[in-house]
Amino acid sequence: MSPPEPEPPAALLVPEILTSIAQHLSHKDFLNAVLVSHSWHAHLIPLLWHTLALPQRWRIIMATDKVFPDIVVFRKYAHLVRSLSCNNLQYYMDYLIPYCAKLTELNVIDLSEDTLPLLQLNTQTLTCIKFKREHELAKRSFRVLEFLTLMNDCIFLDTLRLEDFAVDEDYESEDAYEEQRRRCNRDRKRPPAPVAPISTTATATIPAAAATTTTTTVEEEEEEEEEEETSSTPTTVLMSQTRTAEEKEAAINLFYQILHRVTTLDIVRNVIRALPPNRSEVFYRLRKLALLDCTMSYMDQLQLISQCQYLTHLRIQLCRYSERHLDSEELSAVHLDVACPNITHLDLSWSTLKDHEIAALLKQLPRLISFRAQRTNIGEKTMDMLAGFSSGIRDQLEELDLVDAREIQSPWIQRLLCSCAGLRRFRATEINAKDIIGGSVSATAADASEAVTVRTAENGSMDPDTSPMSWVCLQLQELQLSITGISPQSSLQEQIIVYDQLSKLTQLQILSLGGNYLSTWFRMGTLELSLNKGFDRLKTLKELRVFNFSYMAHDLGMGEVEFMMQHWTKLRKVVGTIGINVHEGEAGSANGSGTSTTTGAQKKTGPGSGTDVGAEACPSGTTKASRNGKPKIERHEIYIHRKWPLVQFSSK
Repeated sequence: MSPPEPEPPAALLVPEILTSIAQHLSHKDFLNAVLVSHSWHAHLIPLLWHTLALPQRWRIIMATDKVFPDIVVFRKYAHLVRSLSCNNLQYYMDYLIPYCAKLTELNVIDLSEDTLPLLQLNTQTLTCIKFKREHELAKRSFRVLEFLTLMNDCIFLDTLRLEDFAVDEDYESEDAYEEQRRRCNRDRKRPPAPVAPISTTATATIPAAAATTTTTTVEEEEEEEEEEETSSTPTTVLMSQTRTAEEKEAAINLFYQILHRVTTLDIVRNVIRALPPNRSEVFYRLRKLALLDCTMSYMDQLQLISQCQYLTHLRIQLCRYSERHLDSEELSAVHLDVACPNITHLDLSWSTLKDHEIAALLKQLPRLISFRAQRTNIGEKTMDMLAGFSSGIRDQLEELDLVDAREIQSPWIQRLLCSCAGLRRFRATEINAKDIIGGSVSATAADASEAVTVRTAENGSMDPDTSPMSWVCLQLQELQLSITGISPQSSLQEQIIVYDQLSKLTQLQILSLGGNYLSTWFRMGTLELSLNKGFDRLKTLKELRVFNFSYMAHDLGMGEVEFMMQHWTKLRKVVGTIGINVHEGEAGSANGSGTSTTTGAQKKTGPGSGTDVGAEACPSGTTKASRNGKPKIERHEIYIHRKWPLVQFSSK
């Protein structure tokens, strides 16, 4: 009797395991795992074909080789595609129809009527639809009613994003569009009228020449006017509305009927202007609403928001042309008629709302926990709503994003950090170190604390000019804030006070003291990030995973890197330029390691100096002379990545 065959190795279970953990792997690691064994291929094919992004149109036009896959292979696995993203469908119709019939997500840019068959094929499975038309074609003839009818037939539709979809716009016909384009081209190519040259030697012939030229010009103008009149007659007819009032009303009704089904809606630019026919109806299922550059007036936008009483996430990117129908008095009276008590996340980034308008909107949101206001006009009234003594949301706010706010001041940043105890994520552009130092010093004196408390109770809100106490948001997990105003003449004690304030944030996972913003680029007068100046006080940040010190002057060198790797054991990403001076390079060359473990550096790292971690390294680590005769320090990327392979280093 032959012995039993051995059991298959445990590696055969890897396909099932990899399928389960694929969402936690990076794209590179996942592809490497796929190439390990061909026996896994059959198990991993559904994952590989789940999300499909087809090449963009310009890549197809400019391609020198065939960029399309084998049509036989594509049709074989097309039924596995669940998420499809493409730029223009006219190049892929033979590939997709009728093979892609189980899509759950459809994202089409440069939308056209070619999408209708694919949309009709997947009405029973689609849950997410994202359509975008070219902005220049927003007023051209478009079969909106058919699109809306098919979208209304998607019984599982949950997420909808429309950009320049033009539900209730008046279209111009194709003939009118082409005629207008031809006239513009003809006007562009028309040569200028000739000008008769003036000669001093032929004065007698000037009047006759001028008369001849004038006559010719008048005759040409009369002929052109007659030509324009003859060509404008049919154009006027062609430019007439191609949609009847019944069609527009049907499209509006279908659009708002779809809103009763979705939970997430994004309206971008020219989509719809009209409000729901029934102003009292409520869209119960809608939870997330985004109105970005919407052509609907601001008053109508607030009316639509008030009909979505169960919203939890609201994003408004308002431009002033949305208010062109309102004068200043009417605009100041615009407010939410019905409070939306369930809104917890508000995003007003890049909106042109005034300070009092933002404050009036915040007053209607009693459960707000996240507020994003990048590039907005935040002022004192908004600050009182966020951090005032009588604010109802001050203690419950968990996220604040005020990056590049136009009128925000450094004392206001300090006031927020000293008032909002529940903050978990805070982002702003910069704060002056003097405000932090003044707050920390006043916190140590009991009489100063009592004075601040009495003044706050009397006025009803904290005086922005008064130095508040130290930070109370000790549960911060993300801090994105540049600390400036530290001059070379500043004492060591001032930097230590700032480091002590940061060291109390023991739950920090992301710390960004630099970064590239619109309002500021490279920063001078920042923390030196040197062990000699108190950087070792940050050893308490045991939970830190990301550290960003890019675009700032500092003294961070290899000694500080060694310190970070020793105390921040969970660190996985470092962004910034690591500095190394001549003496460190020579010491590293003598030791044969290419680096030095000496603490600190002698010169701050500025633009174009220091060591870019993402650059090519020299294993020897020696110092070479550059073209201008100055010593050039070689990069030490190899040493860093070999010693700490789990940490990602980059210069920006």
